[in-house]
Amino acid sequence: MPRSTKESSTSCVTIPKSRPCCATETERLEVMELFRENETFFDVFTAPIRVGVVFLLLRLGSVCVCEIQEALSAKSQPLVSHHLRVMKEAGWLKSERKGRWMYYSLSEEKREQILSFLGVKGGR
Repeated sequence: MPRSTKESSTSCVTIPKSRPCCATETERLEVMELFRENETFFDVFTAPIRVGVVFLLLRLGSVCVCEIQEALSAKSQPLVSHHLRVMKEAGWLKSERKGRWMYYSLSEEKREQILSFLGVKGGR
């Protein structure tokens, strides 16, 4: 539905008269470029288990694969390992071996990106 050309307002938004009803070609191109630049950032969220891993690691920091499996009620360790491998290859995770256990944490870059996206300033 096209916006009115006169000034209108709701409880939280004021649409100025100068704003056309549709985005300009430049605005559309800028949004599409921003999407293309960040497309792989959102790939991790295509599987619910990966979303769970991200939020678990945001909350707890470094976590053993068996703890991830238990926390997410995953059916099998190979399923968890598959998703962790995909996330690590995409630059989301870093891993560290401690004895016979592998611990995973979010890469600092992705941690900062997701906190920024969620509107959270640093910290856990």
